[in-house]
Amino acid sequence: MLLFFNNAWHENKDIFPILARLSSGQALFETIHYQDGVLYFWEKHLKRMEQSLAFFKAAVDWPDLKSIILQKLENADCRSARVKLVCTLPFEGRTSQLIPTDFLILIEFLPEKQSVTASVRLKTMDSPFNPEVALLQHKTINYGYHFYFKGLAQQEGFDDVLYLHPKGFLMETSMANIIGVKGDKLFTPPSSVGLLPGIVRSVLIQELEVIETKIHKNEIAAFDYFFLTSSVRELRFVEQIDRWTFAAEHKRHFLQIERSWQVIKQEYRARQRSHSQS
Repeated sequence: MLLFFNNAWHENKDIFPILARLSSGQALFETIHYQDGVLYFWEKHLKRMEQSLAFFKAAVDWPDLKSIILQKLENADCRSARVKLVCTLPFEGRTSQLIPTDFLILIEFLPEKQSVTASVRLKTMDSPFNPEVALLQHKTINYGYHFYFKGLAQQEGFDDVLYLHPKGFLMETSMANIIGVKGDKLFTPPSSVGLLPGIVRSVLIQELEVIETKIHKNEIAAFDYFFLTSSVRELRFVEQIDRWTFAAEHKRHFLQIERSWQVIKQEYRARQRSHSQS
């Protein structure tokens, strides 16, 4: 087992299996937002990974990853970070017993104060994959195609791609879920169209009563506006989808939703503080 790295050959029997799986795309991951001592919605992230591990027939004796991460970030005097939890495992379908060395933790420090996130413009594109393929609904590291198609959209002056189901229904962007707004009601595509159900999306469904329903491309103009959801970038206003633009006046309503989201985060933080003190 040999590895060529940093202009030299290395022999490391311990790290080779994990690198071999990473190089072939056989890994699950979760991206978690850390801020001021809190790993937001850690339980939901871990549950999603556990569900995927069960799909791949993998059993795991979980190490205390949360404590490991929190201790490291607190010792680093970090205020905000993007934490990526990666679990490598074979996808062949046989039962696997995972151990702590199958996990990687990547931490990217973020600025303490994020500037106001800019609005985004989306270019619709037919999904290149069959939405019935179960693998698409698991958060694997096979993300190269997302960057490729996002790049194609950027070459046309957009910020990201918005995938379409073969029947024309909205799915998701390269790395975010989408929510449409009509009056005071919120709507999001269901997972049945082949999207990856995001954590922020699931929280908003629960807390803000977002309705899961199919949204056809021809219905875009019937919505007041759309916004995107993701764990680290959180909520982002969509100002344009293809030729359809959404009036800036709707940003006032969007800011109300953002304030509700901040309240949700504050309540989660309070619960975490309460549990740590009990």
